[in-house]
Amino acid sequence: DGIRDVAVTGVQTCALPILRVMRRADTQIENTAPYRALRGAANMMMLRYGEAAEDFNHFSLSSDDEDRFWLAAARAKGPNPAAQAETMIQTGAIARTYPRKVKIQLALIGVDAAIAAGDDFDAQGFLDMISRETPSANEQAAIDYEDGKLKQKIGENQGALAQYRKVEASPSLLYSVLSTRDRMELEHKLGTLKTEDLIEGYEKLRYRWRGDGIELDMLLRLADLYSELNDYPTALRTLKITMAYFNNDPRVDEAAEKM
Repeated sequence: DGIRDVAVTGVQTCALPILRVMRRADTQIENTAPYRALRGAANMMMLRYGEAAEDFNHFSLSSDDEDRFWLAAARAKGPNPAAQAETMIQTGAIARTYPRKVKIQLALIGVDAAIAAGDDFDAQGFLDMISRETPSANEQAAIDYEDGKLKQKIGENQGALAQYRKVEASPSLLYSVLSTRDRMELEHKLGTLKTEDLIEGYEKLRYRWRGDGIELDMLLRLADLYSELNDYPTALRTLKITMAYFNNDPRVDEAAEKM
């Protein structure tokens, strides 16, 4: 019942320090199912998805629907969310009983995984699960962004653009950046945004969000766009910046290959 208890009460940042104290007091407690479930849920709520996946994959946990759902959700934040879609869809009803904050966060992961797997129906199902909630402004931005992605996936391009523009004006910096990126790419695909304008948009956008995989993606995309315009010196400079900024990222090899 550990995962359910955490979801019902809500996880706060104080949970992990308390769990560390418990582990120091009893070194064997780390190998028990309640401890792993509690720590996994705490890590999930703090967006520490790799650590959460390790906890939910521990041998002490059973393979019931709740354990499988949380493990799939944690793994879905990795490089291959589509691989977790089937499990999240099969066990997703678990999340219906959770409080608003937990339900929204997990359902949004489910939407992403289903979209990545090409399952439009179940992506809509996860959105429907949280449609009657009372989200915060940031949560609403996330919901609207995922709705835009789904609309784009099923070919409702104008609806997708409307959702992206809505999120661009939201108070959420993360989802404003992601929506601006996706809106520009969709307009470019539709032929309403020239490559030169897309480059200008990316050059401005990457200074709004720095230092993680989102900026890395933008830099790699910029290098490709400059190459499309035969501006190889700028493409090479962009790749050089990428390798300098992200020299510890496994994907830096991609920049080296492009160079």
